[in-house]
Amino acid sequence: MKDFLAKYKNRKIIGNIYIALASLGMAFIINILFIDGTNFEKNLRTSILDSGVVTEAKADIFLGIDGEKVILKNSKEMQNVENISFSIVYDNSNLEISEIKSSLGEVKILGEKGSGIETILINPNGKNIEKNKNLVELIFSKKEPESSTQINLFNSNFTDSSGTIFSLTTSGLSL
Repeated sequence: MKDFLAKYKNRKIIGNIYIALASLGMAFIINILFIDGTNFEKNLRTSILDSGVVTEAKADIFLGIDGEKVILKNSKEMQNVENISFSIVYDNSNLEISEIKSSLGEVKILGEKGSGIETILINPNGKNIEKNKNLVELIFSKKEPESSTQINLFNSNFTDSSGTIFSLTTSGLSL
Protein backbone atom coordinates (compact mmCIF):
# COMPACT_ATOMS: atom_id res chain seq x y z
CA MET A 1 0.00 0.00 0.00
CA LYS A 2 2.88 2.36 0.79
CA ASP A 3 4.27 1.90 -2.72
CA PHE A 4 0.97 2.96 -4.27
CA LEU A 5 0.77 6.13 -2.12
CA ALA A 6 4.40 6.98 -2.89
CA LYS A 7 3.74 6.59 -6.64
CA TYR A 8 0.61 8.76 -6.30
CA LYS A 9 2.54 11.49 -4.45
CA ASN A 10 5.28 11.42 -7.09
CA ARG A 11 2.72 11.73 -9.90
CA LYS A 12 0.97 14.56 -8.06
CA ILE A 13 4.27 16.42 -7.60
CA ILE A 14 5.19 15.90 -11.26
CA GLY A 15 1.70 17.10 -12.33
CA ASN A 16 2.05 20.20 -10.18
CA ILE A 17 5.49 20.87 -11.66
CA TYR A 18 3.99 20.64 -15.19
CA ILE A 19 1.21 23.07 -14.25
CA ALA A 20 3.71 25.52 -12.75
CA LEU A 21 5.96 25.30 -15.84
CA ALA A 22 2.98 25.79 -18.17
CA SER A 23 1.89 28.85 -16.16
CA LEU A 24 5.38 30.33 -16.30
CA GLY A 25 5.54 29.65 -20.04
CA MET A 26 2.19 31.39 -20.62
CA ALA A 27 3.28 34.37 -18.51
CA PHE A 28 6.51 34.59 -20.51
CA ILE A 29 4.62 34.47 -23.84
CA ILE A 30 2.14 37.13 -22.70
CA ASN A 31 5.05 39.28 -21.53
CA ILE A 32 6.77 39.00 -24.91
CA LEU A 33 3.60 39.64 -26.94
CA PHE A 34 2.01 42.47 -24.97
CA ILE A 35 4.55 44.16 -22.74
CA ASP A 36 8.02 43.79 -24.25
CA GLY A 37 7.75 46.37 -27.04
CA THR A 38 7.15 44.03 -29.96
CA ASN A 39 5.27 45.14 -33.07
CA PHE A 40 2.22 43.20 -31.94
CA GLU A 41 2.12 45.11 -28.66
CA LYS A 42 2.63 48.47 -30.40
CA ASN A 43 -0.11 47.75 -32.94
CA LEU A 44 -2.49 46.63 -30.23
CA ARG A 45 -1.79 49.71 -28.12
CA THR A 46 -2.18 52.00 -31.16
CA SER A 47 -5.50 50.46 -32.14
CA ILE A 48 -6.79 50.93 -28.60
CA LEU A 49 -5.67 54.56 -28.52
CA ASP A 50 -7.09 55.26 -31.98
CA SER A 51 -10.48 53.89 -30.99
CA GLY A 52 -11.07 57.04 -28.93
CA VAL A 53 -10.42 59.35 -31.88
CA VAL A 54 -13.68 60.23 -33.60
CA THR A 55 -13.95 62.26 -36.76
CA GLU A 56 -16.60 64.92 -36.55
CA ALA A 57 -19.64 63.63 -38.37
CA LYS A 58 -22.57 65.99 -38.02
CA ALA A 59 -26.03 64.65 -37.53
CA ASP A 60 -28.82 65.41 -40.01
CA ILE A 61 -29.90 68.24 -37.73
CA PHE A 62 -27.60 69.64 -35.07
CA LEU A 63 -27.39 72.47 -32.56
CA GLY A 64 -24.90 75.33 -32.64
CA ILE A 65 -24.50 78.34 -30.37
CA ASP A 66 -24.32 82.01 -31.31
CA GLY A 67 -24.18 84.25 -28.23
CA GLU A 68 -27.51 83.97 -26.46
CA LYS A 69 -29.05 81.93 -29.29
CA VAL A 70 -29.03 78.23 -29.98
CA ILE A 71 -29.35 77.63 -33.70
CA LEU A 72 -30.70 74.41 -35.17
CA LYS A 73 -29.12 73.64 -38.56
CA ASN A 74 -29.32 70.82 -41.07
CA SER A 75 -26.32 69.05 -42.57
CA LYS A 76 -28.24 67.54 -45.48
CA GLU A 77 -30.41 69.02 -48.20
CA MET A 78 -34.15 68.39 -47.79
CA GLN A 79 -36.57 68.46 -50.75
CA ASN A 80 -40.28 69.44 -50.74
CA VAL A 81 -40.48 69.72 -46.96
CA GLU A 82 -44.03 69.90 -45.69
CA ASN A 83 -43.09 69.97 -41.99
CA ILE A 84 -40.18 69.31 -39.65
CA SER A 85 -40.76 68.09 -36.11
CA PHE A 86 -38.33 67.49 -33.28
CA SER A 87 -38.29 67.40 -29.52
CA ILE A 88 -35.79 69.14 -27.29
CA VAL A 89 -34.84 68.25 -23.74
CA TYR A 90 -33.11 70.66 -21.40
CA ASP A 91 -32.74 71.43 -17.71
CA ASN A 92 -35.53 73.93 -17.10
CA SER A 93 -34.23 74.72 -13.63
CA ASN A 94 -31.11 76.31 -15.17
CA LEU A 95 -32.19 77.26 -18.70
CA GLU A 96 -35.12 79.31 -19.90
CA ILE A 97 -36.02 79.46 -23.59
CA SER A 98 -37.79 82.77 -24.11
CA GLU A 99 -38.41 82.66 -27.85
CA ILE A 100 -38.43 80.12 -30.66
CA LYS A 101 -38.47 81.47 -34.20
CA SER A 102 -37.78 80.30 -37.73
CA SER A 103 -37.34 82.05 -41.06
CA LEU A 104 -38.74 78.99 -42.86
CA GLY A 105 -42.34 79.32 -41.79
CA GLU A 106 -44.78 78.94 -38.94
CA VAL A 107 -43.46 77.47 -35.67
CA LYS A 108 -45.74 75.54 -33.29
CA ILE A 109 -44.77 74.39 -29.81
CA LEU A 110 -46.59 71.27 -28.68
CA GLY A 111 -46.82 70.71 -24.96
CA GLU A 112 -46.17 73.07 -22.09
CA LYS A 113 -43.60 75.78 -22.79
CA GLY A 114 -40.77 75.85 -20.24
CA SER A 115 -41.35 72.27 -19.08
CA GLY A 116 -37.90 71.05 -20.15
CA ILE A 117 -39.32 68.75 -22.82
CA GLU A 118 -40.84 70.50 -25.81
CA THR A 119 -41.88 69.31 -29.25
CA ILE A 120 -41.49 71.87 -32.00
CA LEU A 121 -43.18 71.75 -35.40
CA ILE A 122 -42.05 73.91 -38.35
CA ASN A 123 -44.23 74.26 -41.46
CA PRO A 124 -42.13 75.44 -44.43
CA ASN A 125 -44.99 74.45 -46.81
CA GLY A 126 -43.21 72.46 -49.50
CA LYS A 127 -39.96 74.41 -49.66
CA ASN A 128 -36.59 72.93 -50.51
CA ILE A 129 -34.15 73.48 -47.68
CA GLU A 130 -30.51 73.69 -48.66
CA LYS A 131 -27.63 72.32 -46.61
CA ASN A 132 -26.48 74.27 -43.49
CA LYS A 133 -29.64 76.38 -43.34
CA ASN A 134 -30.75 77.83 -39.99
CA LEU A 135 -33.94 75.93 -39.25
CA VAL A 136 -34.77 77.40 -35.82
CA GLU A 137 -33.35 79.97 -33.42
CA LEU A 138 -33.88 79.33 -29.72
CA ILE A 139 -33.27 82.46 -27.65
CA PHE A 140 -32.36 81.43 -24.13
CA SER A 141 -31.09 82.70 -20.81
CA LYS A 142 -29.22 80.72 -18.18
CA LYS A 143 -30.34 81.18 -14.59
CA GLU A 144 -26.90 80.16 -13.32
CA PRO A 145 -24.34 81.43 -15.89
CA GLU A 146 -21.38 79.57 -14.36
CA SER A 147 -22.98 76.14 -14.45
CA SER A 148 -22.98 73.80 -17.43
CA THR A 149 -26.17 72.46 -18.93
CA GLN A 150 -27.21 70.37 -21.92
CA ILE A 151 -29.75 70.70 -24.70
CA ASN A 152 -30.52 67.49 -26.57
CA LEU A 153 -32.65 66.72 -29.60
CA PHE A 154 -34.63 63.54 -30.13
CA ASN A 155 -37.56 62.18 -32.14
CA SER A 156 -36.70 64.31 -35.17
CA ASN A 157 -38.18 63.82 -38.62
CA PHE A 158 -39.50 65.64 -41.63
CA THR A 159 -42.43 64.94 -43.90
CA ASP A 160 -42.24 65.70 -47.60
CA SER A 161 -45.12 66.83 -49.82
CA SER A 162 -46.04 63.22 -50.69
CA GLY A 163 -46.53 62.38 -47.00
CA THR A 164 -43.37 60.28 -46.63
CA ILE A 165 -41.78 60.62 -43.19
CA PHE A 166 -37.99 60.69 -42.99
CA SER A 167 -36.24 60.16 -39.65
CA LEU A 168 -33.36 62.51 -38.89
CA THR A 169 -30.28 61.87 -36.78
CA THR A 170 -29.64 64.44 -34.06
CA SER A 171 -27.01 65.71 -31.67
CA GLY A 172 -26.96 67.72 -28.48
CA LEU A 173 -25.11 70.76 -27.19
CA SER A 174 -23.40 71.65 -23.95
CA LEU A 175 -23.89 75.26 -22.81
